[in-house]
Amino acid sequence: MEDELDEDFGQGIREELVDILELWISKDEQVELLTNRAPSDVYQVLFANWYTFFNPTFDRSVYEFNTKEMELLDEFDNLMLEWQAVEKGERRMPEISEFVDSAEWKQLNSLAQDCLKTIAERK
Repeated sequence: MEDELDEDFGQGIREELVDILELWISKDEQVELLTNRAPSDVYQVLFANWYTFFNPTFDRSVYEFNTKEMELLDEFDNLMLEWQAVEKGERRMPEISEFVDSAEWKQLNSLAQDCLKTIAERK
């Protein structure tokens, strides 16, 4: 029973992370979030949701990802951490409508696409 719960938990995390990555690759969905939310809320959805499910305090065994997938997810996470440092530093995050046209967004977007492609290959 406990193994079944662990498997369900791991699969649930996998599905949530895939959903978050799919949002990261969709410029239109991100900008659409602005229609009903403040720009800071859009960042909250993009960043906080990631850390809800990709939590460094979780035992790595709970994730339903293979080594290659985890390496890409770690790389994506490191880019996210760089942006968190920007937000906490002197430089502020740009408006989301500007951010989606930036080189930084393109880098995150590309890595999110790589993550999803690698994950999809295993399905």
